[in-house]
Amino acid sequence: MIFPLAVLPDRTHGSIITPEDSDVASTNANQARLSQLLLQALRCANMAEYRTIQKEWQVLSETTVELADNEAQLHAVFPKPALLPWNETSRKPENYHQYMQMIVHVVDDHGAEVPDFFLEFYGPEDWRLDLDAIYFQTEVLENVHVNGPRRCFYVDRTDLMNTFYPKVIPKDKEKVVSMSIAATSPGDNIDFFSDRKKGPAGRLIIHRAAEDQRWMKRNSTHFVKIIIPRHPKDNVFKLTEA
Repeated sequence: MIFPLAVLPDRTHGSIITPEDSDVASTNANQARLSQLLLQALRCANMAEYRTIQKEWQVLSETTVELADNEAQLHAVFPKPALLPWNETSRKPENYHQYMQMIVHVVDDHGAEVPDFFLEFYGPEDWRLDLDAIYFQTEVLENVHVNGPRRCFYVDRTDLMNTFYPKVIPKDKEKVVSMSIAATSPGDNIDFFSDRKKGPAGRLIIHRAAEDQRWMKRNSTHFVKIIIPRHPKDNVFKLTEA
């Protein structure tokens, strides 16, 4: 189940709770729309209406992201620079990009948390170069927040779709984002991967340009649990003569 979410061009997490405040109101039409959305949510009586709201709000969110490619439309939403305290910022197209969030928790096959790990993101395996990994992790990956054994990855979906796939990945290659993991061994006699010098050989495709095959969704937070196996070395146990 995908929760209904409406991304509005003139509201933030803070200003959405004060629709009557003139300091945050953009235009009368936008202010009225927010009130209508709040009432629509409060009046939802059954699952059929819930699904209707979900579809309508998804269309609204897609309309908002179109402002990133249409400065004339963006200026129509914010017609007077003096109307909003943050108006000049609001009129910048890059502020209307879509994002995806992935919270990753890594454990081993015994259930113990793995606090020290690194995820690398790149393009298709059969074309892998440094260019794709560098571009993704400097331009598409906006932020990584560390919270103990967990990482929160904040991904700019607009840059992914508009730049990474069409301009970084060659036309004859599969348009995907791959991910691999490296982790620090928990001890001298145990590795997380069978070949310490080579490191991890596996990969996971986390996003595809083809919409019907995507796992990660726009405007969504994804919770991921990765389980990696321990590999004891031959000398982890030793027998000696009494």
